[in-house]
Amino acid sequence: MKKITTPLIVLITFLTTSCSTYDGVNSKPFSLSSIAKSDIDMVEEIHLESTLSHLKELADKLYKRNPAELRKGRYSSRGIAIKHIFDGNALNRPSSTSIKNIKRAFDEDYQGDRIALYISGLRGMTLSAYGNKREFFIFDDLDAQKLYNCARNFEVAAWLLRSRIESKGTPYLLNNEIGTVHNLSFERLFGKMIAEQDLIAQIIANKTNRRIKNVIQTMVFLPI
Repeated sequence: MKKITTPLIVLITFLTTSCSTYDGVNSKPFSLSSIAKSDIDMVEEIHLESTLSHLKELADKLYKRNPAELRKGRYSSRGIAIKHIFDGNALNRPSSTSIKNIKRAFDEDYQGDRIALYISGLRGMTLSAYGNKREFFIFDDLDAQKLYNCARNFEVAAWLLRSRIESKGTPYLLNNEIGTVHNLSFERLFGKMIAEQDLIAQIIANKTNRRIKNVIQTMVFLPI
């Protein structure tokens, strides 16, 4: 085993201490892996984590409005249900499977927790758009078209949520309310996620000098 030289120890110590704060404000803890990241890599991670955070918020709002789904999953709380969804292994799952799960959440014959199926499908689709990675480095290349397609698929998923109704005329999952009190918080959440995906898709397209093929939205899921 090679002996670590004093200059190397000094360099590592300097990096780990000087990069832990910025202008007196705590930042993300420094790790040696950060040396192999470009600014765009860090932006990619921020966008992904932000989208996943919005999906957790969406799940929480849906469980609040649809407590029956929580009971179907036999969860004692919304927090436990959401933890179960996001602790699941969605990495390396085919995006086609995730999209099927999103659509199946609105099947008449489905008897399970529709929210868990819907959100896990959205999570899996998102991770597929990011190349099934949670961390990115200099030599990693994302596909701008997949990120763009993911944004369009969020639009389809939002449309399914607000438009799919059971045979008795009630929505499969209660979401937005329009009446004496307007509640469009679900629409706003989807708007944030769509904007994030469109922005990161354009950033990656500029980085790789590749053109994104725009499509006319027909409420059909696009491949990822």
